[in-house]
Amino acid sequence: MTAHFGPRPVFSSCLHRHIQVIHNGSRTFSEGEVSDTIQELVLCLDCLQTLTEAEVRDTWSGQSTKNLYSRGRS
Repeated sequence: MTAHFGPRPVFSSCLHRHIQVIHNGSRTFSEGEVSDTIQELVLCLDCLQTLTEAEVRDTWSGQSTKNLYSRGRS
């Protein structure tokens, strides 16, 4: 006889405590108009995973990502 307790919870092995925001791309001026291909990436320096802002918020218990970006590495 086996007991069934429902689906197992999924835990992240990394808490993403050290992140860095990386900006890449370029800005062009053509015929009086400005266009850019600038992208913002959030990189976990511990596991080297590219994260979304939602993943950062979830990992940090709903704190504002603006506060996280200003922390830097501790």
